[in-house]
Amino acid sequence: MSDATITLLILAAAAILFVTEVIPLPATAMSAAVALYLTGVLTAPAAFGGLMNSTVILIASMFVIGAASFETGLANRLGDAMVRVAARTERGLLIALMIVAAVMSAFTSNTGTTAVLLPVTIRLAERARLARGRLLMPLAVAAGLGGMITLVGTAPNLLAKGALEAANLGTFAFFEFAKIGIPLT
Repeated sequence: MSDATITLLILAAAAILFVTEVIPLPATAMSAAVALYLTGVLTAPAAFGGLMNSTVILIASMFVIGAASFETGLANRLGDAMVRVAARTERGLLIALMIVAAVMSAFTSNTGTTAVLLPVTIRLAERARLARGRLLMPLAVAAGLGGMITLVGTAPNLLAKGALEAANLGTFAFFEFAKIGIPLT
């Protein structure tokens, strides 16, 4: 069997496992790389080299920080504080939510920030008796914009840094994106 056929079969199996979630998603993701290595399609460095990439490690770290803020109750305390401070008006609540989302996403993954603040925002909408969409869309926009402020706020910033370094064209500083990100936000 050719390498291309083996690869397509492994990818099809992985897709089925992703959809059915028969095994945990992280195990499914790793099993595809392991299967490609065990069948000889990929060498060990090709199959697992991405796990040593500093960009991958940094993105994974941002998701851990986001999950930790939810598990420790920080996200809920943040939501309660927003209600106490800004819940007098819908506009005040909206502005507070967007500022918090933008600041959080500047220092953690914007996707992780949105995921962490999603249940908080739904709870805020219920407590303020607002339609969820009136807060959820601004949350997503603010998290996306806030991610443009720092190097770690969004994956494309890290990928651009890695590409520049690989081409020996220099690198980006941590707050270099802030020159454009802060005014846009």
